[in-house]
Amino acid sequence: MTRTQQKALHLAFTKLAETLNDAGLTVEQTLKQNWKINWTGELIKELIWRPIQIAMYEIKSTTKIDSKQINRIYDEITINMAENLGVEVDLFPSWEQLLIESNHKG
Repeated sequence: MTRTQQKALHLAFTKLAETLNDAGLTVEQTLKQNWKINWTGELIKELIWRPIQIAMYEIKSTTKIDSKQINRIYDEITINMAENLGVEVDLFPSWEQLLIESNHKG
């Protein structure tokens, strides 16, 4: 995985965390745990992305997967989020969307 792909992947984790938080969904509500904490990009990576990645490809490190595998994991997550939680998110926005978002933040 290239550095750019790695950065895009971590941005996707953060975007999903923000979307879940904006929807008012805690980790407990999403994963049926006994504690209430807000989502972070790192929690998305460790509690959602990585377990699916390992289940699908038996690869632990996100640096060892390719773009085709990323797309398949992404599809699994977005489908399950939509079907099970009613949450829809575009984890990998276009460059235009990123520019618009960065202009709004700073």
